[in-house]
Amino acid sequence: MRGYLKCVAQNRFTLAGYLCWLLYLAGRFSLSSGGVINAALSILFLSGLFLLTMTAFGLETHHAYRRARRHLLRNETADERYAKKATANYCQRVGFDLAVREAAEERKAVGIGQSHPPTG
Repeated sequence: MRGYLKCVAQNRFTLAGYLCWLLYLAGRFSLSSGGVINAALSILFLSGLFLLTMTAFGLETHHAYRRARRHLLRNETADERYAKKATANYCQRVGFDLAVREAAEERKAVGIGQSHPPTG
């Protein structure tokens, strides 16, 4: 679940879709009914639905993230051929980039791949 939420936060379109739905729900339960308000709320709901449908509710980003994490754990790096295949569209690229960033931060935290200056 935490990985999915990270992917939602990184994918601008999925995040925008969820924010549209949150605004719709907040407006639906807090505003009085009226023609203009109902129209605006309907636009928010449909916009959110469109964005979330186009991004598969962030599942494609999450799937690409998990696949890239597994690849990076096994190989420590992503060759150009894998990276090109793994980033075929925006959602996949977001998941892949998130996995690469996290792997780099983890390697940096444990000191793997850092060169140490010679002593003496």
